[in-house]
Amino acid sequence: MNRWCFDIEVYKDLFCVTFKNVESKEVKVFKIFKEVNESEDLSSFLDDSKQLVGYNNIDYDNPVMQFLIQNRDWCSTRDVFEFSSNLISLERGQTSQEIKGYKYAEVKYSQIDLMKMIEVNGNVPSLKMVGIILHWHKVQDLPYPFDYRVSTWDEANEIVYYNINDVLISEKLYERLSPEIELREKLSDMYSLPLLSLSDSKIGDKLLEKFYSEKTGEKNVWSLRDNVIQYDKFYVTDCIFSDVKFKTNYMKRMLR
Repeated sequence: MNRWCFDIEVYKDLFCVTFKNVESKEVKVFKIFKEVNESEDLSSFLDDSKQLVGYNNIDYDNPVMQFLIQNRDWCSTRDVFEFSSNLISLERGQTSQEIKGYKYAEVKYSQIDLMKMIEVNGNVPSLKMVGIILHWHKVQDLPYPFDYRVSTWDEANEIVYYNINDVLISEKLYERLSPEIELREKLSDMYSLPLLSLSDSKIGDKLLEKFYSEKTGEKNVWSLRDNVIQYDKFYVTDCIFSDVKFKTNYMKRMLR
């Protein structure tokens, strides 16, 4: 598998993206700063079959990267910065037709979003918190505020090193989650569903929807949700199969 961990950084005067191959450990960095513009090289790098692994990459890094690639003939780092700012300003779950065009663009690479994998009831830790949890040796904030005007190569390189460190944290999380990723790959193949970037609970939701759809013949998943029966109350005994037995008195009373 040609799999790469990646992360982007966006400033008004600088764009950079770092990729690290999880097997060969090769690192590639693409930048736009001053006289250097490697957007064409970035487009060529992504123009073949590979899998990208990131943290919040499906909702942020990839749309921003696609905006740059698709408009590389005319867009500047300031244009990328404005697109990134608009994307961040949207409330969670919101989107626009423009953003959808970049988020769901037809590309040759596939993606795994580690953040979506570890989401619990809509709650996820920041990548910095992930670094702390993993006991990563270097956890740092942005070297400069997001709206800082990067003016020297020393400043640009400092941001690139920060970007590389974020990729290394993502790689460490990827290694920790490798068994879960392998399970998702097997389930995706087994049930012909895209499950790679889903949490455990959302995988359960997707499988239940698939099984119910196959049983009832209903293909529209949204109509299944709309037709859910609402109960004012229900009895636990109606939800437990008759062959289930409990040992404690407390649990036995639930069946009465």
